[in-house]
Amino acid sequence: MNTKLDNITAQYRKFNENQALTEDQLNEFIDYFEDQDRLSRTRLSGTGIVCGFKTATAFGLPDPSLNGLGISQGAGVTTDGDIITLRNNIDGVKDVSIDFDGKVFTHYKAYTDILKYPHFSEVTSIIELRSQDDILEGETGFAVVDENLLNGKVVLLYLESYVNEESPCQDADCDNQGEEQVSELRVLLVDSADAQNIIDGNTQDTIYNKHNEFEELYDALPNIEVSRAFLTADVTTNNEVRAKFTNAIERDNVVSKLSAGFESISQTFNVEINLGGQTLNTLLTNLLNTSDTDFQYRYDVLKDLVATYNEVKDLLLHLKAECCPSIHSFPKHLMLGPVSASLELGENTEYRHDFYKSPILSEEDENYTRVVLLAERFVQKIESFRKFIGPVRITPSKKDASLGEKAVPFYYNVTDELLETWDYEKSENDKEDHNLSYHKGNLSSEDFIQNPLNYTLDDNNFFRIEGHLGQSYKIAYENINKIKTDYGLSFDIKTLMLRRKAVDVISGPVRGFPITSPTRALDTQIVSLEPTADVNDAQIVSADLVSDQDVLRRAEELPELSLESEATEISIADLRQQLLEVSEAFVSNAEADQQETLQTIANLDYQLNLLNEVEALTKPPLTQDGGVTVVTQDQKEDEIESELLSDFMERHSGIEHFAGVEPGGTFILVHESEDRPQVIADFSLPYLCCDKKDPVFLVLPVTQLCENDDPILMTVIPLDGEIKAFANGVAIPGITTNRGGQSVFNPSLVPTANHGDQITFTVNDDPVETVLTVVPQSQVTVVADNIVYDDNAESAEVDFVVTGHNASYTYQWNFGDGSPLVATQPVNGIVKHTYNLVVGQEDIYNPTLTITNANGCSTMVSIEPLSLKLVINRNTQIRIYFDSSGSMNSSLAPLTTMKDGVLKNTLLPLYDNDVAAYEDKVRIRNYGNERTFNVLNLEGEAAPEGNVIVLVFQDEASPVYHSSAITPRRTQFNTDIAAFKSRLSNNFGTGNPNYYRGIVFQVDGNGTFKTLMQAVETGNQSDYASVSNNLITEVADGQVQFQYDIQDGDTAQNYFNIIKAALESFGYDIPDSTLRVAAPSNPTPPSTL
Repeated sequence: MNTKLDNITAQYRKFNENQALTEDQLNEFIDYFEDQDRLSRTRLSGTGIVCGFKTATAFGLPDPSLNGLGISQGAGVTTDGDIITLRNNIDGVKDVSIDFDGKVFTHYKAYTDILKYPHFSEVTSIIELRSQDDILEGETGFAVVDENLLNGKVVLLYLESYVNEESPCQDADCDNQGEEQVSELRVLLVDSADAQNIIDGNTQDTIYNKHNEFEELYDALPNIEVSRAFLTADVTTNNEVRAKFTNAIERDNVVSKLSAGFESISQTFNVEINLGGQTLNTLLTNLLNTSDTDFQYRYDVLKDLVATYNEVKDLLLHLKAECCPSIHSFPKHLMLGPVSASLELGENTEYRHDFYKSPILSEEDENYTRVVLLAERFVQKIESFRKFIGPVRITPSKKDASLGEKAVPFYYNVTDELLETWDYEKSENDKEDHNLSYHKGNLSSEDFIQNPLNYTLDDNNFFRIEGHLGQSYKIAYENINKIKTDYGLSFDIKTLMLRRKAVDVISGPVRGFPITSPTRALDTQIVSLEPTADVNDAQIVSADLVSDQDVLRRAEELPELSLESEATEISIADLRQQLLEVSEAFVSNAEADQQETLQTIANLDYQLNLLNEVEALTKPPLTQDGGVTVVTQDQKEDEIESELLSDFMERHSGIEHFAGVEPGGTFILVHESEDRPQVIADFSLPYLCCDKKDPVFLVLPVTQLCENDDPILMTVIPLDGEIKAFANGVAIPGITTNRGGQSVFNPSLVPTANHGDQITFTVNDDPVETVLTVVPQSQVTVVADNIVYDDNAESAEVDFVVTGHNASYTYQWNFGDGSPLVATQPVNGIVKHTYNLVVGQEDIYNPTLTITNANGCSTMVSIEPLSLKLVINRNTQIRIYFDSSGSMNSSLAPLTTMKDGVLKNTLLPLYDNDVAAYEDKVRIRNYGNERTFNVLNLEGEAAPEGNVIVLVFQDEASPVYHSSAITPRRTQFNTDIAAFKSRLSNNFGTGNPNYYRGIVFQVDGNGTFKTLMQAVETGNQSDYASVSNNLITEVADGQVQFQYDIQDGDTAQNYFNIIKAALESFGYDIPDSTLRVAAPSNPTPPSTL
């Protein structure tokens, strides 16, 4: 086997003028560029199967050349840089063809590896397949492929490469000089065990093994999702809230699946986990234990871990990139997979090479780094989880994004190691310290990182709110609300309690309420998590215990509750304020029992509230002996009211924990009861629900209207809200109500001066974000002028004169005649259009023009209706066909008299009083074959110029149409009516729908003919019901008429009256004639043409 890339030619020579070239120089030149070509394929494009090479079997087909294994055409690149594609031999030459869809391999024989291909060294049996055409003359040993042969087999394409030694050059026959480089494509079959030997033999296919391991890992990893943690109305205790989170963590064995799945990932990508002698499952179980007060954050950690796990899993199928593919992985072969492999999208096909792209064509090489980083992030999160208590902070983050794009949560110790693994893009750009987090000690000193709420929030759609857990809900509310107000953040805050009371409390007016000394009240550390306190992360994580002196010093700041005679006034509002201000000592003391301290603060705040309620009920105010007066806080000033969860959820279901809130949402603090005011968990709603002032909203379906648009409905909250519109700060008209009492905006009411101005709105005098613009419409008029008829009066050209034209306008003309809409621009203010007219019919057209200006406003301009009229003219041929078979000869004379008399007198003005033109165009024609529809068809004559009116007088039909009855139809009838219908359907090839009109006058005599004509006209006989055997459509379209019971031998005047009425019924305008004539003694003989 000749593997080309084992040795690379690194240089070549340039040739000099008149240089004698040696074989070494030429071969060096060729080898250099061939090596570069092969390297370009493998290093800059990729290796493996690019496309195609799908296999399928077929047996039992009549054509034996189609029974066997079919392989579709495809393309692939080996790791030695060979391009592999299916080939067909060409008779008589060594060239091959590749331009075909696929091949069927019908024969087989055992294959002998003469070249000792290394990958076949441990293969026990190889079968070669050939198509019938590929078996060379004289080759033997091939048998027909059957289904049993293909069962369980794997297909390979093998490029058998070798050198055909040069043949000796004798005399002048030197055609075979040089060594022929041969590459024969072999289609081979092996069983699955041998396919595995090809991959894992002495020469391993390291590329396939690596990527197949990723595929198998993906298939083996369990699918994991975390259940939702949400409250229901029946929750009434802290433990029941905790149970919601616990159940979400434990549901569906998520922890076991997660530990098993990540262990597989860590083993595959060599990621170390410091388990401290535990199993990963035990470590995660302990980490996610919800027995502590931070149970909601334990749940959040699980969500973080599962999100990272799923990110890793999703990337496993996107690692198909190789920077420097091993030359010896599959240097001369490609594996196509099992026979008839389905190759379903996303499914792993065993023993089939994928295409392993060069990094220059794909970002999948980065995905490997991403996977390793994500796995390391998984480990860092386990190692970095901490329980923190610190000041309330709000951090911008993202909601619907990957974890790395979000802010680092409060419950992680934000070390450099965690930051390096948190967000791949930031780490790649050396900006891992530009992540946002509650903990800022290891973040960039840039102000937009340290104080992100001061900067644009366009890239953030979520606020993480942290530090409030364990605080009294009122303190937490005030701290969050202060940050919200200071930074203008758009969300609402709501507090909910699970039940009214957890223990018995003092109720009703009580005199002599015991007042605890300030020192006693502060025995445990009193804390307010003041949001503006400058507390760094090191202080939160580790600090010294607050000394007794610190506590006493802060106690001294409170009013002295003296029992001596000096009068002392105690303000509950001041006490509560000072309670908030003594928090720094606790915040800087992480080693103290922080949870107990928070409980103390919450209890103190609760008792102050009770004291305030008791004193408020006392008349006169409670005064201790010694002159101590308690000044109550106005309860109206205490606006923080907590609502029962059960009541709240009757109106707002679906509150869910996200550790924050999105802009425009509601952040919910949950505590157990009035006497247990500590915040135990937080939830959120995706909308504002609970402002003390009813929220106002206004929604319009559009942001721009044209001045003549219809009024639009305005959706307003509250439903009875008063809406006002303003332009440039001045109220403007535009708002009305419809018949249903709903508010609508009517753009036609907006003053012209405000067209183009931005219109703003208020609801109940509160501004809303909704804006609208009313833009002007075009002012154009159009009139029809200068109507010009053509010589035949079959069309009329009309000028439409446009006034007010602007080059920026777009036009859409509807000329009202069924012609396609056009976008013609006026030329010199005029647009021309030609109307095709209906003969003798006064056509009224209603053209319209739709104009759209640069603002997108469309205006429909109505144009005065056009009345256009078509009459018979000098180019109209009127052919009066007379049945001359002998049974109605008495009608000829009066018809001739009519034609030369009253008809001529009537129509001559329409022929410009040109007698010669009339005599040429209006003629009586004899016919004796009684083939009615052949006559209607102008007897097959080519369509004459102008337009044609055919009048047929006939009393009976030819026997070639039918027997004694009108059934059965005969061939001649079918032929004649088919020919007539065909020519009539395309207006005799003229394209003019007004070209032809025909009338059959049934003259009395033979009743069978009348029955036949009625059957053709109406289809009332079964033998004529088919559309191909009748003229129902043509009659309905006004192209053909039938008149019955015309008297044989009637007067010329009566025949004229009949013809005139029939023509007028078609729509022709026939002038009245005062001429009355008698039959001439010598009538003009009819034409025999």
